[in-house]
Amino acid sequence: PDERAVSICTVDTYDILRKKLPRAGVKDGDIGENILIQGPPSLVTADGALKVGMKLSLGQAVIEIMHVNNPCFRLQNVPWAAKAEAKYDYERVNKHGVTVREWFMNPELPLNDKTHPGGRGYLARVLVEG
Repeated sequence: PDERAVSICTVDTYDILRKKLPRAGVKDGDIGENILIQGPPSLVTADGALKVGMKLSLGQAVIEIMHVNNPCFRLQNVPWAAKAEAKYDYERVNKHGVTVREWFMNPELPLNDKTHPGGRGYLARVLVEG
């Protein structure tokens, strides 16, 4: 089975984004997840979190979390990207040695997978269809 068949995120990522960007108009689904759940925080906290290897039942379906979902350049295309970039402009050198501007990698935002693993969500495989 495809280990990256489903992108899953929790509501708390959107709650954090809305607090950081109160007038940006952040809407559920903007960061591209297939499934948005209410439940354990997506960010690792003392209270726990979603974890690689965890299995979740979604109705009749069962999925297994396989990977932390890394942020992607497509986040530059969300409707509120310009507002996010204006407030959280961030420049870094990528793995190819090229300097890139990626507001979503700003350590203050939950989408940065290095400082907030799981904030962008997780990729899962389907164990049981439903």
